[in-house]
Amino acid sequence: VIEPQATDTQKFTPVVGGTAQKRHPEPGPEYKQKGDFLDDVTPVKKESKKKKKRKKDEYDDYNDYDVDYIPRRRTSVFVYLITAVITAAVFLGGAMFIFRTIFITDGENKATDVAVPDLVGKNYMEVMSNPKYEDYRIIQGETVYNSTVEEGFIIDQTPTANRMMKPDAEIYVTVSLGAKKVMMPDITNVEYRSACLELTKRNILYELHFELSEEIANGNVTRTEPSALTELDSGSKVTVYVSQGKVVKTTMVPDLKGLSEEAARKRLESFSLLIGNVIPIPSEEDPGTVISQSILPNTEVNEMTSIDISISSNVADPATPDDDPNAEGTEGEGETADSGSDTDEGDSGTSEKRKSYILKVGLSTTDEKSLVEVKAMGQVIYSEEFDSSLGKVSITLYGKGSELLSVYVNGTLKGEEVALYE
Repeated sequence: VIEPQATDTQKFTPVVGGTAQKRHPEPGPEYKQKGDFLDDVTPVKKESKKKKKRKKDEYDDYNDYDVDYIPRRRTSVFVYLITAVITAAVFLGGAMFIFRTIFITDGENKATDVAVPDLVGKNYMEVMSNPKYEDYRIIQGETVYNSTVEEGFIIDQTPTANRMMKPDAEIYVTVSLGAKKVMMPDITNVEYRSACLELTKRNILYELHFELSEEIANGNVTRTEPSALTELDSGSKVTVYVSQGKVVKTTMVPDLKGLSEEAARKRLESFSLLIGNVIPIPSEEDPGTVISQSILPNTEVNEMTSIDISISSNVADPATPDDDPNAEGTEGEGETADSGSDTDEGDSGTSEKRKSYILKVGLSTTDEKSLVEVKAMGQVIYSEEFDSSLGKVSITLYGKGSELLSVYVNGTLKGEEVALYE
């Protein structure tokens, strides 16, 4: 084995795992061919198993490290040529596509596209059988309930009318099913507020009417129009009739002035009315005769209504003690007082004291006359006309216990007040 001699160009390999390796010496001028040099080096390389160690700080040049150098191969000109051809082809193809899309395809589309017909509002079956639309591909899409469009009519289309499309493009239409049907529930003899809730749940509108009924309790439904189990369009309106209770007959109040108490009682009974409180009032009229009544003559009231009357009594009536602080005429506004006493004819023979209530009412400021009416439980218990120039009047009412009074002046409600008779 012939070992090459070391020259100045001899390099050392870097330390790997603490061992330094000698690099292959560069071929000298004595080697005429590269193969001769490799034949000399190869045996030495195989026998070099022991590595010379070097200290870490001895390597100060990149070439000291044993990094195998692999020379970079030059790219062939043929590759560059192929790449350039492919790039040019792609670029040219893209340019031609854009040109065709803008200038050629658009022109073809304009020449072949057709306008979308307006189908909304037309009957779907008539459209499908009309030769005018036989060249179009019309397809039924959704079917929906619609309270304003009859069943079978088109309510929408895609694409919309007058847009341009391909002759073979599809047109989807939405067809109405008409108004949704609901069943009228049976709400007869049901409390009217519960009945209205049931109708609302079914999307049924309603209108209330009130009527008297001998059979259905007050506040319950007597009947409906249309009747129960009738098929209705959703959103339809029905009429609901509500009971106001039994039929109430009315009568006119007679004039009782000047009659005795007994005669006044019989007169009221002949009109299907009852006599109410009998109140003695000191007066210059004939003793024992009626001088006023709680409801004016010729007033229409319900039958069996009680009418209070005031009976004239002497000024010095022994039945009204002078020393009684609660005697008639001593009461004040909003307070109760004894109205005197009268002796009821009966087995007991005892005297019953009645209470009065004084109510002050302001009269009209625009009308010359003021008709003052006081109602209790919807019934007129006092009615009298005054000259509006008085400004305010005091009204004495008689009764027992307490009741809510509604005060009207010329038909207008002025206020409500609770009268305490006891």
